Amino acid sequence: MAADLARRYTTLTMSASPPVLAEAVAAELERILESQEFAQSWRLKALLRYLVDKTLRGEQGELKEYSIALAVFERAPSFDPKEDTIVRAQARRLRQVLATYYQTPAGRGDPVRIEIPKGGYVPVFQARAAAQADGSAAPKSAVWWRRRWLWAAVGTATFLAVALVPVLRSLGLLPRPCVPDTWTLSGNRLTVLGARGNTCWDATFPPSEPQFDILTLDRVVIADIDGDNRKEVLVNLSPQGPAVDRGSLLCLEQSGKRRWEFVYGAPKTFGGRTFEPGYIGRIVRVAPNRGKPCW
Repeated sequence: MAADLARRYTTLTMSASPPVLAEAVAAELERILESQEFAQSWRLKALLRYLVDKTLRGEQGELKEYSIALAVFERAPSFDPKEDTIVRAQARRLRQVLATYYQTPAGRGDPVRIEIPKGGYVPVFQARAAAQADGSAAPKSAVWWRRRWLWAAVGTATFLAVALVPVLRSLGLLPRPCVPDTWTLSGNRLTVLGARGNTCWDATFPPSEPQFDILTLDRVVIADIDGDNRKEVLVNLSPQGPAVDRGSLLCLEQSGKRRWEFVYGAPKTFGGRTFEPGYIGRIVRVAPNRGKPCW
């Protein structure tokens, strides 16, 4: 998503630094999300991606605690930031993990730095000048030209990568992405298949509650739920355990990468009906909402 936005918005002008190419910001975002520091935290990944994507779209005015709680952490419209501090707590943790990342050898060499200033949720993007080999600061003119060449190189590389992918695929030199079409579930092992019956990917989940297996009509749904012309895989889960509110709805991208997880176990109101905390989804369907798909 960040890469798509980068192609739409070429530069971001920051008052405290030279313009930063959106392509460079998108590349930096992916480097951060793939780093070891973020490997085990899907919440921080989702939060950082949401904040950066919104800013690239020019929608940073919407980055408020309430809207973030609903969009990223799946809170109900009745969310009260005075009672639930999840956004502030996760933002504080995100700042700490970002600072840790930029202290690592990999982070110190990144050409762009993404920061979330305290007191707000709008990220700031800063181009970073490389130090000279002897450790002294490079002259301003050299730094300026170095940055300019870096921006040009990143933009050129991104353009070539996007342009060459279809050509390489048509020549058979690059495998085509496997688009989910059907699925099979054997015990707690899910296998997602393409239209030709080829295996796209598989995943193993915790064993489900026996009653959940009997009563649930939809364990897995494959559909484009956000209108981006890419299919997502929704997996309805209810792991075995003493609690009845341990279930969740997991959304995976067509590559099998986790996008988000909606956890059951909190009272929710929808369509004038209130669902108790112990409610677990048994039917998952895709339906149009003002012309757009939703689940």
